[in-house]
Formats: sequence, structure tokens, C-alpha cells
Amino acid sequence: MNVQRLCGILLLCWACILPAHAAGDPLDKLVFNVRAYGATGDGVTDDTIAIQRCFDEAHKKSREFNYGGSWQSMYNEIVFPQGTYRLSNMLRVSNAMIVRGEGEVVLQQTNPACGIIDNHWALRMLFQNLTFEGGHRQLHLFTANSAGAHIVIRDCIFRNGGEFAISCVMRRPDHLGESFGFYKQTKIGDGQYQYAFVSDQGQPLSFNSTVLRVDRCRFERCMKVIQTNADMGTVSNCYIETHPEMQGAAIIAAGVTKLENIEGLANVTPGLQQRWIDHICNGLICRNLKLTTAQPDTGMCAIYAHIKWRNTAAGNAQHYLVLEDSEVQCAGSEENAIVYCQEVPNTIAIRDCRDTSKRPVRAIGVARDFGEDYFKGISADGLKYLADARNSSNVIADLPPAMRPFADAPLAPAFTTLMRRAGALPVDDVTMAKAVKTRLNVADFGAVNDGKTDATPAFREAVAAAAKLPGPELLLPSGHYLLTGTIDLPAEISIRAVGSAYIEGKGENLTGFRVERGRRIAFHNLMFGQWQTAIDITAPKDEEARVLIDRCIFADISGMTVRCGTPGMPVAENNKLYLRITDSAFYYNCHQLFETNAVQAIFDSSWAVTDPRLNDEACIVNKGNLLCRDICGNPVCDKNTRDMRWIDNYHRVITDCFRFGGEAGGICLVNQRPADLNNQPFILVQNGWLYALGNAQRKRAAIYLEQVPAFVALQTNTGCNGGLQRMIALEETAKASAKLRNEAGQPWFLTSGNTIPVNDPYKD
Repeated sequence: MNVQRLCGILLLCWACILPAHAAGDPLDKLVFNVRAYGATGDGVTDDTIAIQRCFDEAHKKSREFNYGGSWQSMYNEIVFPQGTYRLSNMLRVSNAMIVRGEGEVVLQQTNPACGIIDNHWALRMLFQNLTFEGGHRQLHLFTANSAGAHIVIRDCIFRNGGEFAISCVMRRPDHLGESFGFYKQTKIGDGQYQYAFVSDQGQPLSFNSTVLRVDRCRFERCMKVIQTNADMGTVSNCYIETHPEMQGAAIIAAGVTKLENIEGLANVTPGLQQRWIDHICNGLICRNLKLTTAQPDTGMCAIYAHIKWRNTAAGNAQHYLVLEDSEVQCAGSEENAIVYCQEVPNTIAIRDCRDTSKRPVRAIGVARDFGEDYFKGISADGLKYLADARNSSNVIADLPPAMRPFADAPLAPAFTTLMRRAGALPVDDVTMAKAVKTRLNVADFGAVNDGKTDATPAFREAVAAAAKLPGPELLLPSGHYLLTGTIDLPAEISIRAVGSAYIEGKGENLTGFRVERGRRIAFHNLMFGQWQTAIDITAPKDEEARVLIDRCIFADISGMTVRCGTPGMPVAENNKLYLRITDSAFYYNCHQLFETNAVQAIFDSSWAVTDPRLNDEACIVNKGNLLCRDICGNPVCDKNTRDMRWIDNYHRVITDCFRFGGEAGGICLVNQRPADLNNQPFILVQNGWLYALGNAQRKRAAIYLEQVPAFVALQTNTGCNGGLQRMIALEETAKASAKLRNEAGQPWFLTSGNTIPVNDPYKD
């Protein structure tokens, strides 16, 4: 489907879903409505002070507490009813908050020197269904390199901004944010401030401990689009139209950044050095981009590479750049190249790309002649370059001379098709919201959110009432709920905190929420702690079941945090269960993260932190078809004594852009358990950071095979020699069968574009 059309449809769907409240909807009493604080939304009145008053009040009524080893907020939700809200100054928001619109909501900045929303310590935020109109830097968020910040921006429109539409970067204590620009605040009255932007030109960038998700948004003629240096930044399902006066790049990508399913229209003006993306450092992954220009005879370069390779022997993570399965219009640009190198990173991979102009264009262009001396000081293992011959015939795939000694070949086209299928899951917040018909407030049944009163009886009574209603959603006012027993849920229900709510268990070996024969289950904005299992869902094998866990946090879970499968959790079952865990966080002391045998499961845009008590166990147990993508993994382990793995795989697993972190040396990434080869089990690991020194029991290998599956494929992964002893290792019992398959002409181990050594799997 056309991405521009898809964005429009999804935005319209969300705008139609939210205002469809019946009279007396309990949700209306739980949110902070800007109209209640004097905002009019009439497009004429200056609503700045009234909206700021609402933001401030919502912040005052939030509560902070130590949760999972870091400070978190039980925060609130702010709602803008349909209307146009004129602003004359910038709005400051607290570090944790949900801000959303109902219907068509426009935040219109009339002061061209000011942004629209600003925060200097963003931690956990959701912005949804808002249109940002005019102003300078429209959504400006500083995050800290601590506490695992998580920023989600969904279903928003950014229009006619004078600088970046979205800026989400780290505010470092040593320079107070000057490296990215910031707004200097001057008090001019009671609760009123004046802001002046301090430029960020010429300053260095640095990645930071943040997961950023921008999804289903439109960017219409903003002077710039996004800058991010998050550890994991994802921009997906978006439409971008550039401003004709834009100078330089529309997107500044530092940290690890992925752009996927993006449609772009460039309004090109010669002489302004315009391009789509500046790759500043670390990883850039671009998939299914459709970039064109308004002028048929003019192109615009897709990616500028600004960062030089890193020496892997020094223990540094490498810089890598991947562009795949995309259509671009770069011929006729000033660079006449799809990727243009001011400097050359460790990896450049251009796979299955087409230039739609049909004019000659280089796959990789260079700003100067990089001679042999340019690559001195690094081993050949640390450099990989490939421009796929499957690119369109007008794309000149020949590498620049200095890169040719490090050329590599791509994997088969089937892997592109495999990724397309794995990412198409019929579960998201929009489709699940359509099923909601009625809402109940748990407080109306006597639940007290003080963290002291036992709320179990009230929860059970509320759930029993919800089970009798069509499309029920149970609302939890922001706060702390203490439960002393399991809450059994009906087959179809949504549990949603308005803002956020902490669900604490008190008792031995307790399960929080349990579902039998679940068909449509959703959890939103919840925090769980002190449970053996937080969520346990059993779905029928022969009926379609959809499960969504959205923006939830888990910490201090003594067993399997989430269990979701059919009865008995059989391996490779052809069931009808679809599971998605998205924009969530498994923080400290979650013993294991989740187990599933879903026919299709996605774990994406989330934090994953291991439990140091794991021993001969995996964080994730997969018995179905699992895609883990855009995950920021932080291992906490003792690399000398414990056998810890990220994933135990029994069937099929794909990891795409998974930061298998190097903290404590890292741990084994995927351990292949014994499986029936007739079911074609496999492992595909791509576009990841691989660190695996933290598991001596698995031979300090990234991939460990107790049994050889149908295939193991490793594609464009990076790491460092100091963080990975071997790519793959086999148990002794698996080596004989592996050799027999190779001798029979059935290769099972496939690699392409990896900038860490690929060892001989038969040698220890």
C-alpha cells in the first residue's frame, strides 16, 4: 500500500476512534482536559497560559517512586479536545506524561522564534494525534543517558516548522545540551517565561540511553524533520515532504537509527546541499523507503555518510549503514549517488534497491579518493562493503577502488521476502482500539490507588461486570494498586491505565492477570512488580486470538514475566495466535521476559534488561515464529559463573536491529534447542550489535547450537573483537550432522556483511 495513503488512513482511524465516547464516558473524568483550565481551541484566543496551567497541574499530581532500580513516575494523561489552539510561547512538559488529541487537534505556534513543546529531562512520554503547526523546533526533548528513557510519538502531523519537527537528543551534564541546541529560559512573570534558542552548529553528537519510536506520522514542509541520537531510534510508516529552502539533511541520525516504510517527496532547490539523511555515527538501517522528487529531472541523495570506520581491535562498536528493499530518485542529484561518503564507515550494504529515474547513478559515491592508507590500522574483518547486483540496472554497483578489497556478497533474495512477511502482524493499538465499545472505571468498584489498600476484591468485581458488556475496557486511574490474588480476565478485554498505574503483587508465587481461552486481550500503560508471573494468557488453538501488550513496564518478577500460548505450549503448532509486545520495558530483576508459541509474534521498540540470577535459562523462550526488532538490550550478568542466554529458540526466530549490549561482556544471543527438522526451524540475526563474552558455558559464542537447524543466517551485524570471541559454536553432538549436511551440498550456515570475524564452527 502507498505509505502516504496508509498514514492518512491510520491518522483518520485514530482520530475517529478517540472522540467516539458515549455521554458520561468514565475516561472523561480521569484525564486532564485543557479546556477545564481555560483553553478554548477556537483558533483565535491565545491558549498558551491555560494549557501550561493544565500541564503544571498534571505534573503536580503525578508521583515518583523507585521501581526496578530507577525512578519512575505514576504520571497523568492530558487531552486536547478537537480544535485549534493558538500559542504565543513554548509549552514545558514534565518528564513523564501522555499528551493526546481527540479528533482534529492543531497546536498552532504564532511566534516563529519559539518551539511548541519542550522538555529538558524526558523519561517516559507518549504524544498522539496532534498536529504541530509553525514555530521553530516543534517537539524538543532532551533525555538523560540513564534510567532508560522511552519516547513514543504516534499519529501526529508536523507542518511548516522553522527547524527540526522532532529533536530527541541527550542533555549531557558537561555541556547542558548545547551540542544540540537548546532554549534558554528567562522568567518574565509569575509562571511565565521567555525562550531564546541557542544554536547547535558545529558541536559533537553522542548516543544515549533512550528508545525513541516515531510511528504513523506526517511531516509537511518543515525546514528539518528529525534529529536523534537515541540508543535505538525508529521512524516507521511515515510520510515526509521536504521544504524547498531546507539546507543540508532532512534527518540527522546518530546512535542507532532505523527508518522503515517511509514515503518521501523532496522539493529540491539546487545549491543548498540537500539530502535525505545524514549518518553521523553508529548504525543506520533503512528499509522500504520510497523517495522521490517533485522535479522529475532532479534527484536528491538518500544518505550522506559522515563517520569514519572504527578500529574493532580497540574494543569499539563499529559504524554501519544498510539500505535495502527501497526505491529512490538520486540520479541527477549534486552527488549523483544513492549513498555518498564524506567518510567511510565499517559497513555499507545496499541490497534490492531501485533508482526510479532510469538514469545512471552510483550506488556508492565518494567525496575524495580514499587511498589504501585510509584503511590502515584495521583488519579486513572489520570492513564490509556490498552493492547488490539485484539493484536496478541503472544503478552502478561497482565499488570505489579503495573499498574493493573488502567487498562481500549478499544473501539470497528470499531473505528480503522473509522480512516482509515476518513484519506483517495484524495486531496494533489502532486495530485493538476499534474493538472497545464500553468502558468501566475500576475506582467505581472500590479500588483505591494508594498502594496500601488491597484492591483485589474491587478488581474482581470490576472484571466480572466488564465480562457482561460488549467490547469492554477497564480503566485504571493513575496510581499504585496492591493486589493479593490473581485477577482472572474474560476472553475479550482491554486493561488501560489513564496515564500510568503500578500493579504490585503481595503474596507467594502469584500471577497478576490470567486469561483462559483468550481471544482479544490488550494491556496499555501498566507497570508490574513483585509477581511470579505478571501476565499469563492461554489461547484456543483453533480460534483467532490477538494479544497486545503496549507501553507496559515490568520489574521485580521472580518467574516468567509474560506467558502467552496455546494449551501445553507445543512447538511449531499451526495455531491462530498473534502476539505483540511493543513500546514496553523489562527492567531489572525480571527473571525471564516471555515465553510464546504464537504462529506470529513480534517484540519491538522496547527495553530488555537481564536478571543476574538467570542460570541455564534464557530471557526469551520461543516455540513459535518470533521477530525481535528494534530492541535495546542491557545484560546484567556474571560472565564467569552463569549460563545465560537472550533467546532459547525451538522453532523460528528473527532478530533485526537488536542491540545485544556489551554491559558485563554480553551474553549468548540465540541458543538453538533440539527441534524437529521437518518443521524447518531457523535463526536469522541481522543488523545487530553482537556482544557475547559473558557466557563461558556456551563457548562465548553469539549463536550456540545444541542442534543444527534448517539454517543459520547472519547479515550485516557489528560488534568488536573485544566483545565477541566467536560468532557460532556447536555442541559436540551437533558437529557430525552439520558436516554431513555440508558434504551433501546442503549448506546451513550463511553470512553476509558482518564486520566481526566468522569463525570455523567446527573448531573450538
